[in-house]
Amino acid sequence: MDLRELESGIDQSTHWYYQNKKRPLLKYVAKKIAQHKQALSILDIGSGSGFFAYELEKKFGKKLSSISMCDINYTDEEVKASAEAFVKKTVALPEKIENTIVVMMDLLEHIEDDKGFVKDLLSRCGDNVYFFVTVPAFNSIWSGHDVYLGHYRRHTLKTIANLMKDISITKRYYIFMMLFPPAWFIRKLFGQGDEPKSDMKPLPRPINAFIRKVLSLEFLFNRGNKLFGLTCVLEGKK
Repeated sequence: MDLRELESGIDQSTHWYYQNKKRPLLKYVAKKIAQHKQALSILDIGSGSGFFAYELEKKFGKKLSSISMCDINYTDEEVKASAEAFVKKTVALPEKIENTIVVMMDLLEHIEDDKGFVKDLLSRCGDNVYFFVTVPAFNSIWSGHDVYLGHYRRHTLKTIANLMKDISITKRYYIFMMLFPPAWFIRKLFGQGDEPKSDMKPLPRPINAFIRKVLSLEFLFNRGNKLFGLTCVLEGKK
């Protein structure tokens, strides 16, 4: 996840973006837990603040065998402090990945050699490895926000599927469909630009609550959305 989005003072515990983005992840993990007698682990790559990993811990607790947060920005002190914890921090991918749900929430767009990264990741995978991946959608809404966050690209369902072609893809869909038309219009009207600036701002509580509620209705049917949205979601198995 993008740590820079938090620099404007966003509260992840209430903000509409994070509270709705976690919905399909929690649903996917719940399904996988129900399908397995053996407890699965979570590997959250590019975990940043750990919002999604801690939400998984809060929701599923000991139904998971462990949770590992992997991010190159963690310090040695953070890694050592979490060594014996249920939710561990690390800066390197494990040598062997199995019986694991690999979570990559808005990670791949930050990696210049994304194909090389995916190839290395998959070479480490053994039995029962599942994937939940999100990436920002459509270069047509590229803006200074992408530059600010250090993105190399945005995706479509086709391009993210091509990048992850060596896994068995079970679902592909867009989320934040309702927000795509106004985002496209605003960015076309005011120009896409390359000036680094964040579009993510804290909102007054009533407005934030309204957007959060409206989007919660969208998430009742979004797994069938192959048309458009701000974010691509891919689910699959190695």
